[in-house]
Amino acid sequence: MLPFSPKDMLGRHPYVPWRHLVIGFSAAQYLLESSLSYRQHQKLKGTKIPKSLEGAVTQEDFDKPQAYSRAKSSFGFIKGFIGQIENFAVIYYDVLSNLWAVAGLFLTSYAPAMFSGEVLQNY
Repeated sequence: MLPFSPKDMLGRHPYVPWRHLVIGFSAAQYLLESSLSYRQHQKLKGTKIPKSLEGAVTQEDFDKPQAYSRAKSSFGFIKGFIGQIENFAVIYYDVLSNLWAVAGLFLTSYAPAMFSGEVLQNY
């Protein structure tokens, strides 16, 4: 028999390191997506027109979208890294549950009793 029930897995149970699991899966997903993006970024560095487009576009018309795609890819790396740091902080420091608690305190302090409860706390 397990030392905890499956229902306990949904909450904060000491036997389930849910924060570490979520952070680990998130980091693994980020690394996989970043490696795929890096491969695409390396492909965009090429300046040779593919054989299928040789007669259809000029070198200048080919270089402009390539430069834009490289810049967009570089920005995507930075954006993804910052987003990963933000997600890590939100999960590790339990930001969402703390905001939920602050909203509940605000409702109980400043709103009449008829406006208390989960439904109004969501808004």
